[in-house]
Amino acid sequence: MPGTPTVVALWPVLLPVIIGGTLAILGGALSPLLSHFLTGRRARAERRIQQFEAMVSAVYEHGEWLEMHNRSFVFGEAIEPGPSPMNKVHSIAIIHFPELVAPVLRMSILGLEYQQWMAGAGKARVVGNVPGMSEGFKKAHTGWIKAQGDFLDVAAKYASDRKGAV
Repeated sequence: MPGTPTVVALWPVLLPVIIGGTLAILGGALSPLLSHFLTGRRARAERRIQQFEAMVSAVYEHGEWLEMHNRSFVFGEAIEPGPSPMNKVHSIAIIHFPELVAPVLRMSILGLEYQQWMAGAGKARVVGNVPGMSEGFKKAHTGWIKAQGDFLDVAAKYASDRKGAV
């Protein structure tokens, strides 16, 4: 049979069809997987950035909380400062940024020392020892401010070392 193509003669025609079909099937199967992987990766990176921003914001909120606490304890103003934002800072650091736990703990400890001074100053006010209220203020307040500044410096370096991709 002169007009019947042989198997060897069909390969030049079939090979591009087989390769094209295989690539189409692989592309159709792998494209959603790759897209899902890249989208998830981007979402995780955005979530870390949001958590980092929330942690730094909570540090500033804690400073404001301490000042409200100061006004309440030391001066007797009727202010309810609510729960400390330091709990939020701790939890975010522990879960997402273990490298920052040590400066967070230092800041927390010095914040507690400042609160301890506040309690003593409030007690002095209540018993009428108004001149003794300010004793130890500078040390307690300066310690807290320095610890907050040190944490913010470490956090800024952490972010800049990673070019913002915390």
